Amino acid sequence: MQMNLQSDELVNRWKRQIGSRKPYRRQRLLAAIGFLYRAKDRTEPFIELHRLLTVVVFDDPIGRAFPALRVAGYGARQVPHGVQWGGPDNSKFYKDLRLEPEAGGWGLRIDTFNCDVLHIAMQLQATLHRVDRFTPRSATLQPQLPRLWAGFPAQEAESMRASGPEFAGLCDKFSILPDAMLEKFRREHQGLVCFPMDWVSSDLHRSLAVFADMSETPRTQVFRLTDYPEGLQGFQGAAAFDFYHSSQREQFTSKLERARRKQEQTHLPLPPNRNQPEEVIPQEADSDSSQQPCCQAIDALIHAT
Repeated sequence: MQMNLQSDELVNRWKRQIGSRKPYRRQRLLAAIGFLYRAKDRTEPFIELHRLLTVVVFDDPIGRAFPALRVAGYGARQVPHGVQWGGPDNSKFYKDLRLEPEAGGWGLRIDTFNCDVLHIAMQLQATLHRVDRFTPRSATLQPQLPRLWAGFPAQEAESMRASGPEFAGLCDKFSILPDAMLEKFRREHQGLVCFPMDWVSSDLHRSLAVFADMSETPRTQVFRLTDYPEGLQGFQGAAAFDFYHSSQREQFTSKLERARRKQEQTHLPLPPNRNQPEEVIPQEADSDSSQQPCCQAIDALIHAT
């Protein structure tokens, strides 16, 4: 009962916040990002990487009069020399917030029973709208991803050596020996000894877990998309991120391309009349009206998926 009430409140909020407003016809070169996770102790800053869900909201041009309001969810996983945020292998969901959420929603429509996703999507959309209208200069150049810590067994930690430009710069700045600097940043969590992952990425294969430190990560943030979609991809230390590509995007793009080809074949121009005098020139169709059937086909596909 409580979940139903919360779902109804979120849908009503969607109607006020998005449904009652005309969609943007221009693409806002901004993206909002937030994080979802479940933990027994919400005050604990270290979160296991597999428990973390990254949610990104941005305008996604798809060939119709106005862009989709894309809501994409990604996990993260450890790779040989770091961590991969997002990408096709870590894709969790791919939605369009322009479509009204409903119970049992599937495809591009958000399911209202998934209150956590709908709530953070609405929150990120509101933050994106506010920054775009009132404080565009507050948007950062890149998303601030959580600092990552690698956890090692105690016996492995004793032989650990740190490296990297950030670590060397700190040692020089404070005139501290490397072993002493590494000891200062030593943390213990769940029986493991943890160090900043960027400093020990060469020994990451010896680690048992990777944790994200959420204590210094903004709850919601907005960053610029100087280039699209390249701005949704990049590197931060020993971590890479890709909040654009996904298996769901590939499937949707493939369906969209088939719908466009079918629509083009359906609206092929008639062959010229050989009996028509050459000086008679047929009147050209209005460019907007020629694009209308294609836009209608795209809208039909979006509502059907």
